[in-house]
Amino acid sequence: MSHLRLAAIETHVADARTCCLNPATSTHRQMTEEQLQEAGIPAGLIRLSCGLENKEDLIDDLRQALEAI
Repeated sequence: MSHLRLAAIETHVADARTCCLNPATSTHRQMTEEQLQEAGIPAGLIRLSCGLENKEDLIDDLRQALEAI
């Protein structure tokens, strides 16, 4: 997530920008490890919500972020 340039690392509600987050450490942080497993939320899961940015820009950003790890 830290290598993404376009996506904000936060939760947006009713926003048109792309964002990403790790549910296990953000929106579902109150759950135990067992509850996360039961809910199908692995620790390494990254949630990406695409906004209205150019699709090729988003794809390129994802590509460069994946190549950086």
